[in-house]
Amino acid sequence: MTKDLLSLALLRAERQDYDGIASHTPDPSQVSDAAQATTLTIDDLTPPKNRKATQPSARRENLARSRRVGRFLLRALRPLALPFLHRFQARIHMAVSQTGMVDSVMRLEASLAHLQESIYSRLSDQASSHVKSASNIADIRKTLESDAKVTRDAIARVALLEERQRLLRDVVVRGFWQTLDRLDDLTLAERSLTCPVCDRSEPHDTLQTRTDHCAFGGGRLERYLCPRCGCVFGPAKYLELDQDLIDADYALLYSEYSEGDSTAEEIRAFHSLNPRPGGLYLNWGCGRWTRTIPILRAQGYDVWGYDPSAPPVGSGFIATRRDAISAQFDGIFSNNVVEHMVRPVDEFRYFHSILAPGGRMAHASPCYHYRYSSTRFHVVFLTGNSPNVLAERTGFRVMAREEEGEFANVVYERE
Repeated sequence: MTKDLLSLALLRAERQDYDGIASHTPDPSQVSDAAQATTLTIDDLTPPKNRKATQPSARRENLARSRRVGRFLLRALRPLALPFLHRFQARIHMAVSQTGMVDSVMRLEASLAHLQESIYSRLSDQASSHVKSASNIADIRKTLESDAKVTRDAIARVALLEERQRLLRDVVVRGFWQTLDRLDDLTLAERSLTCPVCDRSEPHDTLQTRTDHCAFGGGRLERYLCPRCGCVFGPAKYLELDQDLIDADYALLYSEYSEGDSTAEEIRAFHSLNPRPGGLYLNWGCGRWTRTIPILRAQGYDVWGYDPSAPPVGSGFIATRRDAISAQFDGIFSNNVVEHMVRPVDEFRYFHSILAPGGRMAHASPCYHYRYSSTRFHVVFLTGNSPNVLAERTGFRVMAREEEGEFANVVYERE
């Protein structure tokens, strides 16, 4: 490339006069001298052995010309060399930049390799952890399956024990009452029976009887119609039990049995008292199935409950013992309770003691007629004139009587 630049400079030098190179046009009289100067300059460029020695003045002139040619070449070559130099410099910068990029790429590749190694390491650890977890899960599954089998076996054994307990209870209950029935067959015909309402006694053979069979395994249910008050009472085998045994019999019943929801009937009996806000009222024999107390309390009535046989769970307004009752109530109400009273006179006298003077009580029951007789737990049916007789004997008087379908209710007032 340098040779090409020199050839181009010589061509330009041949076209111009070396003496006019200092940017001015030569005189015509100097053309021949310039030609001679050019010839001498070229001769001076030839090797010394091929030319003769020159005069000192001519040598100085040739030296000056040589200097002018050098300056010309510098001026001529500079514009041509600058692009080359710029391109060369750009390539140098590009190379340096590429070298930096290569370093960056190398560092990035090193980082990527390190990251890849780290990822592989973590994946390996996770895979190992998953393997351990899978092993643990398998162990847990085996344990759960074993526990499930144990649980199923336990449930089956409990169910078997419950079934055996039920069978044993049925055998014991039925056997107990059948034994009493056999004893009644031997002795009852010769005995006298006393009405629990009016206290009249009559020989067994003179009483009108009604016989049913207990749906709860209580055997034969023989009941008797009182000729004085019209009450139907019995069976005698139940009326003659001790109270502790009666309580145990109820506890056994309510351990697996709940009566139907009688909230509507209880509330209806309550309102038959004409209750007033601020009065104190007692739901007698409320049972665990009642919703009456929270409903009436939400309406602003101060209502409490009592039930010794089936105490509701988690209620702070229910008494389970009589000795826990010390207040004087403005009213007492119940539903499906009076037919369970083995000693109704004693019960009514107790009600009289906890009622304020002029207080009332309402006892609703379908058993003001001879209904629902297939259970040994119904021992008194207040049919005929027996409600009035019971009231007179215990310090009450019958205020009102209401019947609609199976709903029957009698309101008593304390005298």
